[in-house]
Amino acid sequence: MSVAPQRLAVANADDAQIERAVTAVRDALRRLRFGCVALTVHDGQVTQIEISEKHRLGN
Repeated sequence: MSVAPQRLAVANADDAQIERAVTAVRDALRRLRFGCVALTVHDGQVTQIEISEKHRLGN
């Protein structure tokens, strides 16, 4: 089953808040080598960004 892409409407976020969140995610991705970035959204606004980084030790 194929689903057509949809434009997501953000309920309460203004352009400045969205831009701050995008900038924070971009910065996190630039620093991250291995791991994940997770966003928490409440009422249409990004309220938290979690960064989990993995460090692998050599044998």
